[in-house]
Amino acid sequence: MTARTDESEAVVEIVNEGEPIPADVLPFIFEPFRQAKPRESAATGNLGLGLYIAKQIVISTGGTLDARSIDRTTTFMVRLPRTRFVAEERRSEAPPSARRPQRRDDAPPDREAV
Repeated sequence: MTARTDESEAVVEIVNEGEPIPADVLPFIFEPFRQAKPRESAATGNLGLGLYIAKQIVISTGGTLDARSIDRTTTFMVRLPRTRFVAEERRSEAPPSARRPQRRDDAPPDREAV
């Protein structure tokens, strides 16, 4: 696994060495419950939901998830846009008591610390 970032995106690559994903199956691996040919399938013949769910999560963030399979190496590449979190802005506008949990010595003098 490798990860890198630049100004616009974060990229994570996961590499798996072993049997390649057949070229005629590769375009469909992110579809739910896609059936592989018996010679290419797991015991159930089902590619399942895992890759479909992963792709939907990545898409929901504005990113992409792609796969390539060459020789005995399959690579999954996740690209996620880098954005500034609105939560950070909201936290800076919040009163000090909402920014972080209070410690015992931070308790206001008129309130008993829990």
